[in-house]
Amino acid sequence: MFDNIIDQNLLTSKGEKNQFAYYLGPDTGAITFGGADMKYKKYIDDEFAFSPISDDNYWTINLRTVYK
Repeated sequence: MFDNIIDQNLLTSKGEKNQFAYYLGPDTGAITFGGADMKYKKYIDDEFAFSPISDDNYWTINLRTVYK
C-alpha cells in the first residue's frame, strides 16, 4: 500500500514527505502518513527514532530494544 502512495506521489504532491510514523501507547495506537504527529511526543525535547527498513517486501525494521 505505501509503495503505491509513493509511486503516485500522493504525499509529495501535497508537500508531505514519503514517510510514515506509528505510535503504540498503553491504550491506543496511531499511524500517520507524510511525517509524524507531534501530539504523540511525551516531552517537547524528545527526538523521534527513524529506522531504515531491512526488508523491502514487508517494511520490516530491526529493533534494538523495547522500552516499557
